[in-house]
Amino acid sequence: MKIKSSLKSIKKRDLNSKTSSFSRFVGRDWESEHEKVIEQFRRSLTFAVVMAAKDQPARKKSSSFIKSGLGQAMARGFNTSLDSSPRVIILTDLDNYKFDIDDSKKARAEGKAKALGWGADLGLSEIHILGVSGETSNATKEYLKSLFLAARGNIITMTGVTGALPLKSIPDSLRVYQGTISFPDTARKDFADFPITMTLSLDKNNRAVNSWVELESFRSLFVPLEGTLTCLDKFSCKFIDSGEFAQVWSDSPGGKPEFSALMPFAGFRDISFTLSDNNITGNVSDSTAYAPGQGEEGFKFRMTLMSDRESN
Repeated sequence: MKIKSSLKSIKKRDLNSKTSSFSRFVGRDWESEHEKVIEQFRRSLTFAVVMAAKDQPARKKSSSFIKSGLGQAMARGFNTSLDSSPRVIILTDLDNYKFDIDDSKKARAEGKAKALGWGADLGLSEIHILGVSGETSNATKEYLKSLFLAARGNIITMTGVTGALPLKSIPDSLRVYQGTISFPDTARKDFADFPITMTLSLDKNNRAVNSWVELESFRSLFVPLEGTLTCLDKFSCKFIDSGEFAQVWSDSPGGKPEFSALMPFAGFRDISFTLSDNNITGNVSDSTAYAPGQGEEGFKFRMTLMSDRESN
């Protein structure tokens, strides 16, 4: 190293002795010329990198979301228990997947249909996806919302990789109720009692956080629960729904209500119940729909507390 340093010093002295004062004044000395060469090289290199990036072919979509490595990993299962309130954060670039959907209504229908073959069970989780870009269409977002819902997951956030998660409330208590609901039995063409489960997770202000209602009829039907529990005293509380309840399953949510025997709770938009001691009584209804033989109260249910977990 010392030998190389000595040689460099000798070379510099030689070049300096051959450089006139005028050349230094006008910037034509060897050091200035050397710096210009270096700067020209840097600019050329930067330009080459930019051009290389421009010349890259359009990003190749690897596969559909459910057939991707991430999708297959999710299909292998989530370890969640009934008395838990799981939140899942997914960090991925949605531009890597093929969706090929341009109509939001068709996208929601396809999402529900694809979920059957996907086989994922997200365990009634709250989902946050970080990886949305300006190229992510509304149809793609609706497809994913429907796909995840049918897989027992509720998408709360869809934002960019650098986006912020919403300041969601922390559950203060989590209770699981089970009982029965009077619901149409398509085989008997009459009403019958079917099992129903409510996972009621509340924050410190008694707002529902990642709460669900699940009905077991000819198949498992589940709906996220939104609203607030208002208590008159410590023994009696009433739940006031703030969402569209079963309309979350509609192919056009927020539009004209859609009612169908294939939708959870036939698509009814209102749920209300009263909590007294460890028991719940309530009903699922809709002001514009009618359940034959049930009157305006719709589908009535009764449940009993099975599990009560307080947060630490």
